[in-house]
Amino acid sequence: MHYTLKQASEATGKNRSTLLRAIKCGKLSAIRQDDKSYLIDAAELSRVYPLHERISVNAEALHRYAQPDAQVFDAFRADLEAKRDREIQRLEETITDLRAERDRLLRVIEGQSETVKQLTFQRHDHPIPEPIRIKPWWSVRAWMWVLLAAVALGAAVVKWLD
Repeated sequence: MHYTLKQASEATGKNRSTLLRAIKCGKLSAIRQDDKSYLIDAAELSRVYPLHERISVNAEALHRYAQPDAQVFDAFRADLEAKRDREIQRLEETITDLRAERDRLLRVIEGQSETVKQLTFQRHDHPIPEPIRIKPWWSVRAWMWVLLAAVALGAAVVKWLD
């Protein structure tokens, strides 16, 4: 059995442009006819896109079965409430586990920060020492000139006294 593009669109519930795009990119194979239309094999179409089943329903049967039975409705409600309660309990357990994990990780981080403080002397009882300041080279050179001038002056005084 082969579908036209319109029939395939109705059978899958997909838009015609979606099916055409799938054909052009090679995702869906189809036969190109002389009139430039496509024929798509049913097996190929169901391989890529699931087919929607059409159900014809009698209006009287629909009205008869659309009225919920009180016992069925109560059983459905009880089942739904039980599922909801189980899900709430599972989520509360997950929240409790996550909080415990968060507290454990906070303790690990606090321990590591204490270790870092000890390694970098950032504790309150061990202040950080001041760095040693090295004088610039020009101040050392100036003192050398002063010392040289004093030695020269001393030599001149000694020579003058002799």
